[in-house]
Amino acid sequence: MATQSSDVIRATTEILRSGRESEELKVQTALAMLGLKHQMKIADAELAGKQLGVLESTNIQQMHSQARTFLTVTGFNQWYNPEKEDWAEEMVDTLTEAPKMKQGVNVGGYGFSQTDAVRIAGAVQSFYLQSPEGILEIADELSEKVTAGKEDSLVRGFKSVGVFSPDRKEKFYQQLAGISKTLDNREMIAAEKYEYGKGDFKIQRDIATVGEVELPTTVPALGDDALAVSSEVSGVFGEEIKGLLGEIETAKGQIGEKKKTLRSLSVQISAAKAKQRSGIALTETQEALIQDEDEALKIIADDISALNVSISDKRERGEALTRLNREEAIRTGEVGMWPTITHFGIDPLQKIGLFSQTGIWPDDELLAAAEDIAAKKQSIIK
Repeated sequence: MATQSSDVIRATTEILRSGRESEELKVQTALAMLGLKHQMKIADAELAGKQLGVLESTNIQQMHSQARTFLTVTGFNQWYNPEKEDWAEEMVDTLTEAPKMKQGVNVGGYGFSQTDAVRIAGAVQSFYLQSPEGILEIADELSEKVTAGKEDSLVRGFKSVGVFSPDRKEKFYQQLAGISKTLDNREMIAAEKYEYGKGDFKIQRDIATVGEVELPTTVPALGDDALAVSSEVSGVFGEEIKGLLGEIETAKGQIGEKKKTLRSLSVQISAAKAKQRSGIALTETQEALIQDEDEALKIIADDISALNVSISDKRERGEALTRLNREEAIRTGEVGMWPTITHFGIDPLQKIGLFSQTGIWPDDELLAAAEDIAAKKQSIIK
């Protein structure tokens, strides 16, 4: 009996010891996991810190490079002269002076408002004092207005500079898009640094360079838009063309508003995600934004795309009507003929004359009709 009791006691002791060892193992494992998580968090923090440092340094370099290029492309760097006290005053005077065209070349000023001219001169000086933000913010404002189809003294001034000429506008708009993206990057890096300070070590935002962009259909008349020219022409299709121009302007305004909505929605979604990562309670609206993010952004993007397509369609129709308008002006004799030269059949020089006045190269039938109406008018005068 004593032997059985000792066996029971020994077995019980073994069970208890085993239980204690099992608990100790669990505690040790838990502590090891905590230590590992702590080490991983430190590693994440170090990596994120280095990444943010590199991103910020790279973005600052990009800002200086883009500002320098912008000043070179616009020619605004030609005025800066630290050895000349009144260089800024001279720059403002030239920028505000009205443009003066001579044989297709601007030999006058640029037509900027006094406020814009002072801002530009100040931004130029700030750049040479190692602060590129001012000139980049002017470029970003210009980009926003051009994209939205707005035209004010700032846009008209840059048109007079010549950066929106047919052979330069696509490259210049790409530069503007790059500047806007760099400024967005600056804001996103700042937001990431705030979140880093709160213990969120994952970089979520799209901090990168801008991709290739196309000149938007919402760009206003930049010196070579046939529709803008045609609005000054009456003719049989004049009213219809002006109506299309009005519809295009309305669509441009709608695109501008939708882009503002898209930017606002993106900011709200980013804020909601930041709260979610930090464990802060979300409102129903914020939860819905995160849940339906892709669909909500897609709806607005699709609306903008549809408006752009609508503008393109209206432009094509307007350009077709413009051509018909000019052909009709040739056919009815509204466009004057060059002095008649002796010829056999059709006078090819008359085609050159009509083309130089209208931009339309008439076919033989159209030229014959123009010559016929010109002959009738001449006989009436006689």
